[in-house]
Amino acid sequence: MKTVKIACSLLGIAGVCLGWPGCGNGAASASPEIETDTLIDLGKFPISRDTVFNVVYRNAGTEPLQIDRIETTCGCLSVVSLRPRPLAPGDTASVRLRVHPVVPGHFEQEADLIAEGYDLPVRISVKGFGQNK
Repeated sequence: MKTVKIACSLLGIAGVCLGWPGCGNGAASASPEIETDTLIDLGKFPISRDTVFNVVYRNAGTEPLQIDRIETTCGCLSVVSLRPRPLAPGDTASVRLRVHPVVPGHFEQEADLIAEGYDLPVRISVKGFGQNK
């Protein structure tokens, strides 16, 4: 019985330690961190011309951040401008995107921000409603 209690106590201490900053494998490490809105709602927009908008992002981490590229799920959502450059901790930057759907109706596509040092992209959903006029 004592063995079970000791094992449970050790597991509890290990669990607390892993969640505590600076302790165990759960320690906070110096790294960039992307902070941005992950949903952009454009509302109603005309399909007769391009709709251009900015996505602002911030480096909420402790190391420089660099967005290397952006991949989109459709040719109707494209990158207008992206200047890959290191972004210091706490600084903000923006990327300019363009929507040009070819049919009216509900629109929803994604743009993935791909950053140096990130295993997974940061996905931004862009939605709205394309109208003929």
